[in-house]
Amino acid sequence: LKHLWGWSQTRAVSKGVMADIIKKGATAVVCPGGVAECMHMTDNGATEVAFLNKRKGFVKLALEHDVPLCPSVGIGQTATLDFYIPGPPLFSHKAVEKFARFIGFVPLAFWGIMGCPVPHRRPMRIVVGRPVEVPPQQPGEDAASERRIEELHRRYVTALTELYDRHRELAVRELGCVAPKKLRIV
Repeated sequence: LKHLWGWSQTRAVSKGVMADIIKKGATAVVCPGGVAECMHMTDNGATEVAFLNKRKGFVKLALEHDVPLCPSVGIGQTATLDFYIPGPPLFSHKAVEKFARFIGFVPLAFWGIMGCPVPHRRPMRIVVGRPVEVPPQQPGEDAASERRIEELHRRYVTALTELYDRHRELAVRELGCVAPKKLRIV
């Protein structure tokens, strides 16, 4: 598996690795959701979830290296696989989340065509928005000050939400994508 990641140019999402990629002038693509995002997928794809409210490390990294953030979203991806995450009434959400953190992944079952892990053939649209530029730095202000982190994070979340809202209806109408009506930022 390690070799497959290398061949596909996939790298660890640690701060050091991401900083090296940016310093080389390459584009670093980060999906900041993880276990926490999976734990919010409770309505079997009726709502698209982006776990961003507590994820600000990627924003700080962009500020430290003075690079813009580029919002992107996959519309229709929630319809490609069905899933089940253990929870109530057998286990509380807290217990499942604790267990998931302990083992390093969410214990979920997913299936597609004929119950296999092969995704359903459904249309999808990947949309990339305009870059969100870093806010200007005030004289004597730290490059990654709390003010700049909050401002850039707010602008990024707004841009991502607007991108989803603007393209969702078009993807449904033109491609027949099955897309949730709402993007929920948690």
